[in-house]
Amino acid sequence: MISARLPDLLLDVHVFASEEQVKAITATLKDWLLQLRALESPYGERVCSFLGSSYKNPRIRALSRPSLRPSSTLAEFHSQGCCTVSPAILESSERARTLVEMRADSKYRTHLIHGDIHAGNILADKDFRLTGLVDWEAAAWMPEYWELVTARRDGQDEESVWKDVMLDAFPSEYRRELEIDDYADQSGHNTFW
Repeated sequence: MISARLPDLLLDVHVFASEEQVKAITATLKDWLLQLRALESPYGERVCSFLGSSYKNPRIRALSRPSLRPSSTLAEFHSQGCCTVSPAILESSERARTLVEMRADSKYRTHLIHGDIHAGNILADKDFRLTGLVDWEAAAWMPEYWELVTARRDGQDEESVWKDVMLDAFPSEYRRELEIDDYADQSGHNTFW
């Protein structure tokens, strides 16, 4: 990791950026995410912090437990409350059952994520060219779709351009994981800041 002084303008795409700047922001963010995704985990399938230990993630942070123990496998991670859909929803929704079964049958890579990507953690220059990503305390080796799931829950207004930026920066193949996350949220298993 390289550390250097960067321009300290926090990105606020939904207020100031033009349509052209938003496209450039999306392209740069997509490139950064591809670079992170290209890194191979030294821990195999294990879901853990950057250093292989307990990890923090604002998506699943419980006030009583500031960090989460590593999961040895993705199946173990998916069995945690933050990823599960309640029996009542599974019983009443064929779509929820299908999605959960598809996830169980899917082969996900574990790769490096920032863990807390949102406009407040992205630096840009005065022309809104991205210059840096800050606040790496939630960096972890997580399932390949997890950065999107986490970023979508950043607390910004649903009408925010940021939501579109994040969706456009990720491959469209993760839409079903977003649906599963919605069902898990409806199940009441998730805690947010």
